[in-house]
Amino acid sequence: MTDDKIKEVFEEYGRVPLGKEYALIHAIAEAVAPQRTWIGLKDEDFLEACQIAERGNYLVAFQRIQAKLKDKNT
Repeated sequence: MTDDKIKEVFEEYGRVPLGKEYALIHAIAEAVAPQRTWIGLKDEDFLEACQIAERGNYLVAFQRIQAKLKDKNT
């Protein structure tokens, strides 16, 4: 949330953003803002994990999924 948006929200309710209220809203807005876009698995990644799981290697399939998601999202 930008400073202008914070001011706009306060003004919408007839308030003036000052001091602690403004600082608190600004801190909360920064804390909850998304850091980056999540990147999921492609169909072929998912299919590969399913094929591994079908052979009974569930742990390996889960580890493969975890590694691919970590690689894509870090």
